[in-house]
Amino acid sequence: MTTSRHAGRSVARRPDPNAASLVAALRSRAEDIRLAELARAEGCWERMCPDDRRRLEALTLSLVGALLDQPTALLQSAEGEHTPHLESARYLFGLET
Repeated sequence: MTTSRHAGRSVARRPDPNAASLVAALRSRAEDIRLAELARAEGCWERMCPDDRRRLEALTLSLVGALLDQPTALLQSAEGEHTPHLESARYLFGLET
């Protein structure tokens, strides 16, 4: 639950379930893309040792997280199913939620 300021007092606000499902779909899509790209490039790294593979996995996870952290926070703070942010994210990322 998040809080916002309203007329000088804090008002508790429940996260929008539509935003939560959109964020989950966005993160799932990003993870699918990340894994597909790693698989696509697998042949390029046949001489890579297991430690290097783990580092590459950590790097790609970190990149996806860094790219999605701010959009995720903005989407989670959106109120109502039809807010411009939610609709824009659905459109831009091709998500149906």
